[in-house]
Amino acid sequence: MDEKLYLTDLNCYARADEKQKKNVKESHCFDFSLLPTKGLQKEFRSFIEERSQQCALTTMIQERATYQRFCGVLKDKHIRVESLQELEWEQWLLKIRSWLLEHGQKLTVPGVSVYGKEKTLPSSLITYVRKTYQFTEEEQDEIEKDIWTFLIKRT
Repeated sequence: MDEKLYLTDLNCYARADEKQKKNVKESHCFDFSLLPTKGLQKEFRSFIEERSQQCALTTMIQERATYQRFCGVLKDKHIRVESLQELEWEQWLLKIRSWLLEHGQKLTVPGVSVYGKEKTLPSSLITYVRKTYQFTEEEQDEIEKDIWTFLIKRT
């Protein structure tokens, strides 16, 4: 498995217009060597490839920066798990929140609902990790559906 997934290789890059493509340097990538385990590398590669099918290039550019921040959380908190599912979501939330506070970053950001009302949203890092966590949860469910149980009746 390649350690890097370049933005220029993503599906969203092929769909983007020339103006958006100018914002991407050839060196811009998701560097999986920043993740501590092969399991996490595989999960994030799947998630990023799936996201690039659904999202615009500008979104993936923003998510690249958020991904790098999450790699910082894993490194600073000495987290070595093979899957995001090894910890409950509440445990991830506590670790991310404490990291944000330690680095002087905001836990929430102001936002506007679709109805125009002001509201408070979680940090982009929390939102990104939640999406990834939910994606790996769905992946795990699909694998569990493939497990067959055979009953052997003895007489």
